[in-house]
Amino acid sequence: MLRPLIPALAALGLFATSVPAQELRPVQPKPADDRTAATELHAPCEMTEDSESCSRVLACVGESGLWFAGRAIGRGTGVLRGALSNGVTCGGTWTESNWFGAGQADVTCSNGETGRVYFTYQDRWTGTATGNGSMSGGNRIEIWSGNRVPEFLQNTTGQPALPCGGAAIPIS
Repeated sequence: MLRPLIPALAALGLFATSVPAQELRPVQPKPADDRTAATELHAPCEMTEDSESCSRVLACVGESGLWFAGRAIGRGTGVLRGALSNGVTCGGTWTESNWFGAGQADVTCSNGETGRVYFTYQDRWTGTATGNGSMSGGNRIEIWSGNRVPEFLQNTTGQPALPCGGAAIPIS
């Protein structure tokens, strides 16, 4: 749903250097006080009919291979949490704004950056959405959400990969 867009916003245009393709795996936040967030990110993300419904959110931030992995919780409106590939944690809110399936997500990251993403649902029930936005530092955000994101992001070899800054980051 709109949840995936919020994480993209969370990927607030951080500046990063180019990185080679890498396996997308859970990111451990660096600050010791973010252990609760790290535990939550590794818990199962299940789609339900209620306000606790969870959808996976993935995003590319900027053109240097920086990526975001997280989750959006809720239906129609909710919260999102996750982390950037450099360990910065981000969180915020998302809301669907009209019956066309358009919405907005706003995020704030532990490094002080903020971001906004505008998204459109492809399938409200599964939380499948795509969107674009930017971070306060000027980096562009491209986001994908939903529990079928890997299927949506299959590359020419049939393997799912997040297309961040020219790097094809494998996902599962």
